[in-house]
Amino acid sequence: MRHAFFLLTLSCGLLACMGRYGPKEVTYLPKGYIGAAVVLLDQAEGREKEYANGYRVYRIPPCGVLRTRFRYPGEVFYRIPDIESDVMFVYVDSVGNVTDTIRQIPHFHDWTDNQIDSFYRVNGDGLFITSSGNIGLHFYESIHYEHVYYLFIDTLKNHRKYRISNLDYEFVEACR
Repeated sequence: MRHAFFLLTLSCGLLACMGRYGPKEVTYLPKGYIGAAVVLLDQAEGREKEYANGYRVYRIPPCGVLRTRFRYPGEVFYRIPDIESDVMFVYVDSVGNVTDTIRQIPHFHDWTDNQIDSFYRVNGDGLFITSSGNIGLHFYESIHYEHVYYLFIDTLKNHRKYRISNLDYEFVEACR
């Protein structure tokens, strides 16, 4: 009986792991926003949790840094969903209406120049999320952000100017 319970628990755990990478999320960016953006999770002084249609909502302010009270989901994941609709990125106008969807290009950092040129010829030079992920940021000895989602939004031709190292103290603290 104990073995059956263990196998049932293990099976349920494996099925849960084979599903999505984390909670459903929608990230709202100000219309026309280009550059780096970050979401600082687990912030006591952060924005209240917001949900819409079962999705976590992240509203990135014009400065590009959102502090939120959402907790880190606890699992390690790359934020590249199996199902494209699980993680969405959209532009919103000044009153909050969705104006455009921004496509994410998974594993873009691994692309060669030839792959970029080929994609560009087919898709044009629109705006894309060219990198996203989860990191920790540490500044000086006492400023630590353990759970940070980052993303870079720009044209394919400009993607190489963004690096995680650009997420420095001045950028993160500019929104206070």
